[in-house]
Amino acid sequence: MSPDYRFTLRWGRVLPALGLAACAGALAQALHVPLPWMIGPLFSVALARIAGWMIEGPPGGRQAGQWAIGTALGLYFTPLVLAHLAENLLLIGLMAGSAVGIGMVSAWLIHRWAGVSAATAFFAGLPGGASEMVVLAERQGGAPDRVAAAHALRVMMVVSVVPFILYHWGGRGGDSYVPALLVVDWGRFPLLV
Repeated sequence: MSPDYRFTLRWGRVLPALGLAACAGALAQALHVPLPWMIGPLFSVALARIAGWMIEGPPGGRQAGQWAIGTALGLYFTPLVLAHLAENLLLIGLMAGSAVGIGMVSAWLIHRWAGVSAATAFFAGLPGGASEMVVLAERQGGAPDRVAAAHALRVMMVVSVVPFILYHWGGRGGDSYVPALLVVDWGRFPLLV
């Protein structure tokens, strides 16, 4: 197979996925769905893949998305936000500990009820990045496909249920924090490189 054909084949699968995702995001926004540009593309592409469509994401798309989200979140870390984090450090620690505890109980239940190995159940039940949990499960002898499925199900449930519940309870995304805007000294900017 020539490199030109592979390139054409790959982008022949990527462009329809991007088009479908864009249309689904626009439709979800028109329907006033909470988080329309996440929920619309997520469900449309997932349903297309389940239906057997041969589509795929762009090369490096996940990493680009992580970069964009990290940058967007980083803009909100101001001294005021850090002060609020410090005020709630005990609560944050308790929530992190409870998440691990619930994950351990989930792992035990998955191991007992689903009949999978302890490694598979452990990495499927614990909260964490799906791709990292899959890699760790594989290293420990777990079933990476089942761990990936468990985390995909968790993410799909959270992003499809929580926004609708919050929206129903009156949450509209009002944001009292603003991104930190700093003056850039362009003369010294090259020194960062």
